[in-house]
Amino acid sequence: MTTATTTTPFTVISLEEAGAAAAANGFGMGGPPDPETGRRGRVYIRRDAGIESFGVNAFYQADGGAFVIGEHDELGPAGSGHEELYVVVAGDCSFTVGGEEFDAPGGTAIFVRDPATKRSARAKEDGTIVLAVGGEEFDAPGGTAIFVRDPATKRSARAKEDGTIVLAVGGRPGEAFKPGPIESISGFFRLYREQDYAGALAVLRSGLETNPGNAFILYNVACMEALVGRGEEALEPLAEALAAWPAYKELATNDDDFAALRDDPRFQALVS
Repeated sequence: MTTATTTTPFTVISLEEAGAAAAANGFGMGGPPDPETGRRGRVYIRRDAGIESFGVNAFYQADGGAFVIGEHDELGPAGSGHEELYVVVAGDCSFTVGGEEFDAPGGTAIFVRDPATKRSARAKEDGTIVLAVGGEEFDAPGGTAIFVRDPATKRSARAKEDGTIVLAVGGRPGEAFKPGPIESISGFFRLYREQDYAGALAVLRSGLETNPGNAFILYNVACMEALVGRGEEALEPLAEALAAWPAYKELATNDDDFAALRDDPRFQALVS
C-alpha cells in the first residue's frame, strides 16, 4: 500500500507489499535464475514519497539464502560517496562489512562509515527487508537535537540506556536532495532487460540532467546508442565515460553491448 498525495500531510508505504511488487518486476539486469540473486526488489522510498531533504530506500528479498544487499561500496561513478545506515526491519540476515560477517536479525542497525568499505547482506528468512538511509563526544539525553554541518566530520553515538532510539535526517544546505546516479535511472534496468533500448536511453538521458557528466550513466548511454544501431553516436559518450573513469576500459573491451563497434578502429583506440 502506498499513499502519496499533495492534499495530505503524510505518505504511507507498505515495505512488504512494495518490496514484493518490486521483486516480481525483477532487480538488476535479469538473466537466468540465480540462487544468489533470488527474488530481490528495491523500494524507492525517497522518490515515491516525494522526500527532498534526505535519501532513503528499502531492499526486499523474497528468498532466504539469497542476497538482499549485493556486495558494493559507495565509491566510483555509480556510488554516492555517502556514509550509510542499514536497518533490518523484517526477517533476518547476515551482514558482511569490510570482510567481517555477523548476524543481523530484525531490529539491527548497521552503520558503515567509510564509503570505500565493501558491504553485503544475505537474507536468512523469506521476506527479509533492509532499510538503507544515506566527532566530539558529548551527552545527548532524550530530546536533544544534534546538527552536524560539515559532511567530512566523523560522528557516532553510544547508547547509555537500553532501548535508546536516534532519528537521523540528512540533506545538503540550501538545496533539495539530489538523487544519486543509480536512483536517477531507476527505470533503466527493467527496460534494458526487456530490450527496450530506446526507452532505456531516454531514462539515462533524464538521469544525466540530475547527474551531468556521470561516467556510469554516460557509459550506459553509449551502450544503448550502440544497441539501437547508432554506433557513431555511441563513441562520444563512451569517450567521456572512459576519460572520467578509465577502469571502464576493461569492461567495454568485453561488453557485448559494443559487439557492433568492436572492429571499429576508433572504439579500439578508446579502450586501448
